[in-house]
Amino acid sequence: MATQVGQRFGRLTVMSFVMAQIGKRRRRCAICQCECGQTPRVQVQLLGTKTNSCGCLYREKAAVMNRSHGGTGTPEYSAWKGMIQRCHNTKDKSYKNYGARGIRVCTEWRNSFAVFLDAIGKKPTSLHTVERINNDGNYEPGNVRWATRLEQNNNTRKNRFIESAGETKTLSQWSRQLNIPVTTLWHQLNRGGSSSLPA
Repeated sequence: MATQVGQRFGRLTVMSFVMAQIGKRRRRCAICQCECGQTPRVQVQLLGTKTNSCGCLYREKAAVMNRSHGGTGTPEYSAWKGMIQRCHNTKDKSYKNYGARGIRVCTEWRNSFAVFLDAIGKKPTSLHTVERINNDGNYEPGNVRWATRLEQNNNTRKNRFIESAGETKTLSQWSRQLNIPVTTLWHQLNRGGSSSLPA
């Protein structure tokens, strides 16, 4: 059924119609009366699907979200959003390394920034980002912490872990502790299949 004057879509009531230039094409638009008092012009094809107010509904929801957790615009909120995007948005550039590998954000955190923040706390410094302790595990309680880039680099799937004197560290960690270049350690460990570190 064609859209008619007086028809209601969410907070919008159709008052009249006009033809308007939208991009390169002319489209039929409705002049609407919004409950908040604004009179937006809306493409008819968007009424009831993508558009149900002049924008006031979105602003009100955003305000409620901001009041409920007070985090919008904070580094922690950005980290939370990024975590969800790379695990659940197939169009995200990092999805192949997260969501495509089956890594997910637990339901409680995905549905509530406040619950996530309560579990992990605020960033200790601007250098810290969200890290999974088990690199093949999900973003969930007990498997997530704030870590620096150096700490995260020591927890990648590509790292080689070496055990010596009862301690297990990555090659780069041993390099820093022993003050020996990584390449030197790497060559020694791979020469003849040796697994011992230099004294």
